[in-house]
Amino acid sequence: MNRGTSLIWFVLFLLLLGRSGPTLADEIPTGLLARYINNDTLVVATAKIDPAFVAQLQALVGPKMVTPVDRAMMEKLTPILESWGDRRVFLIGGLGDFPGTGPLLIATAGAGENAAQLAEFANNLREVLPTNPKATFSGDVRVVNDSTLLIGSQAALARYEAQQPQPRPELIDTLTELVNRNAAVAAVVAPGPDARRVLREMWPPLPPPFDAVTGPLLAERVKQITFAATLPPRWDAEVAIHTTDDEAAETLAKTGQQIVQQFGPMIQGVPPLEDADWPAMLQTITPKQDGAAVKLTVAHHDAEMAGAIAKLVAAAVGEARQDAQRNQRMNQFKQLAIAFQNFHDTQKHFSASAAICDKDGKPLLSWRVAMLPFIDETELFNEFHLDEPWDSEHNLKLIERMPDLYADPERPNHDGKTTYQLPVHNETVFPTANVAAVTEREISGRKLFFRQGLTFRDITDGTSQTIMVVEAAPDRAVPWTKPTDWEVDLANPLDGLKQEGRDGFVSAFCDGSARYISFAVSPETLRKLLARADGEVIDESY
Repeated sequence: MNRGTSLIWFVLFLLLLGRSGPTLADEIPTGLLARYINNDTLVVATAKIDPAFVAQLQALVGPKMVTPVDRAMMEKLTPILESWGDRRVFLIGGLGDFPGTGPLLIATAGAGENAAQLAEFANNLREVLPTNPKATFSGDVRVVNDSTLLIGSQAALARYEAQQPQPRPELIDTLTELVNRNAAVAAVVAPGPDARRVLREMWPPLPPPFDAVTGPLLAERVKQITFAATLPPRWDAEVAIHTTDDEAAETLAKTGQQIVQQFGPMIQGVPPLEDADWPAMLQTITPKQDGAAVKLTVAHHDAEMAGAIAKLVAAAVGEARQDAQRNQRMNQFKQLAIAFQNFHDTQKHFSASAAICDKDGKPLLSWRVAMLPFIDETELFNEFHLDEPWDSEHNLKLIERMPDLYADPERPNHDGKTTYQLPVHNETVFPTANVAAVTEREISGRKLFFRQGLTFRDITDGTSQTIMVVEAAPDRAVPWTKPTDWEVDLANPLDGLKQEGRDGFVSAFCDGSARYISFAVSPETLRKLLARADGEVIDESY
């Protein structure tokens, strides 16, 4: 999960906290929103925060919808949300915000709140969203005036404050209308002129029977998409596509119906949806034409269908979250592979796993410490006593400062331990420590004794076919400074990798790539990927 993705999840969490009940149109600060909207804006949304709804939300989403990172974030947010009171939050986002720097979040003052109380609330929120750019959840909170806060990544806040506003009444007026109709949560999606031009020119031709949906149809005849919902106990939700004419709406409705007919049966056997009333379920999720609009509506009195749809959404979001977390881990491993390549460029060899040692070769510190200058952590590297072991009185204090690059984003409570490890075996790229020669080296201006590793010339099987770094199972996690890694058993190469809740592991290869390898990989194939010079051809996908 990159910083933008983290902030997006935080925003979605807040929007889910909207509360039901009457709302007033004057709660929409149209002038304030207009200041941060221009032709690049794609979506505006709003919700009213109700701390009492936090418990309901936690029961609703469940473990399948929220990763450990999200649950930890919710736990941190709960005491903050209890202080929100009767506060409204707004979201403004453009295409470039997702999944880049993230959208802009605007929070208004609570009922009867003064400037000092708003500033105190801003300080509390900053504790939840640290401003350190290297933090997993990176964000900032800025007080605009006595009644308004801006929340977002530092890059997003800088961009939104610098941009020139442009009139977009189709966004603000529609959002106001939805709130005026008692929507607790409301959103309006409408692309600007540039996005419509791209949509018109770049939309690909679709195969039959979906070929009626063309770029010109979407760009010129779809005005906007709206979402509005009231929340428990009497909740209703509606998604609507608003078009310029009945003919366009009919085309979109028929296409939506064909999609449900063609793909709906494919998900009927997906756990935990096997027991759903699928004829009624498919009828409920089939879009219907209403004049120049296409609508999909679910109401509280459709309890059985609502429960089935909630399961479907939870399963889909859970899968999407797993994919996002996997992509974040893969990005980390790409960075690690690049760091190793840069290390090799400067030192003319790789490090050994137990990299930093004393003059007699006794291991002191891991390769992860030696790699710090190559992952923009030179300042931390300079704080280590390189002639002392990882558990010396001084070095032990640095374990808690493990860089995010070494941390599994799904396990925030790592206590300075990492599962990102090298495969250690005399046949891999990282032989056991006693095989590597001891040499005196200079890294980032500091001299140290070092276990010299192999070179690219030693990887005769090819860099694209040889694993460099793996993510081990949680029970194999080690303090990141400790010169210990995954001891490979080539007879059973999955030992130490398999773990519950995942169907594979991420690995970095010597060519700088990162790949996800299924636990269903054959032991023989994995053994070949780990060996650097066995001369055997890998003849199956993994």
